[in-house]
Amino acid sequence: RFQLQEASAFVLSLFEPCAQRYQQLLTMPAPGSAEVEGQLCECEGELAWLVYIIGTVLGSHLTPSSNSDAQQLVDAELTAIVLRLLSLLDQPPNVQKRRAHRSNQHLELALIFFMQQFRKVY
Repeated sequence: RFQLQEASAFVLSLFEPCAQRYQQLLTMPAPGSAEVEGQLCECEGELAWLVYIIGTVLGSHLTPSSNSDAQQLVDAELTAIVLRLLSLLDQPPNVQKRRAHRSNQHLELALIFFMQQFRKVY
């Protein structure tokens, strides 16, 4: 059977460092260099992949009432990290910097998928 707690702990261990690196890259004073842009695109791709995984885990439940307390706690942890990422992306300077980049569009699509799964279950 699916080991929800172990899988979510693994996803969290991948997500946190990537999100921190992404935040650091966004706050760099001169993010226009090709190296920084490449790292931002890489982070956005990794984060998009992880957000899709989190959305799939969240959407795998039938209803919130059918979940145990442990499952709901895991869902809350996963949802919290995605919402923190969403608030980081929604800051005005970051919106302007990354709007036209294709990798950012992939990340935004992943966030939409996550929200659809969240709405379906909760």
